[in-house]
Amino acid sequence: MKRFAILPLVSLVLISCEGKKLDMGQVHRYNDTIPTIIPNLSTVQTRVDDNEQLKLLVGSPRFYHETPDKMQAAAIKAGQAALVVFGDGLKTGTLIVTKELEDHLEDPEDGIKVDMKIDSLKKAMAPGK
Repeated sequence: MKRFAILPLVSLVLISCEGKKLDMGQVHRYNDTIPTIIPNLSTVQTRVDDNEQLKLLVGSPRFYHETPDKMQAAAIKAGQAALVVFGDGLKTGTLIVTKELEDHLEDPEDGIKVDMKIDSLKKAMAPGK
């Protein structure tokens, strides 16, 4: 007989800001969009440093084994969502995918880092494009 465990989605937020402060509502709204981009998550951890550098850690054994193209597509969608929620002050964004369900380390050993292409997204989303 198989046993199934339902693990609640764990969402952590780490914010380090100088100057303009992020609204916690923004961070929660961003975290709420991530499962629509990457289904079957067990962990979502968002870190925004100085309103410029975004790190998004997601824990998903299933997504961890996806192709690099699918991971890149998800990173770009997460980057688009980040620019909508946090504004164009972001300079960099990194999606970090880990297979560990409860891995809450900022840079896990098994983490696969994928660039969100924030600069390219800002150009593509600029008015008049």
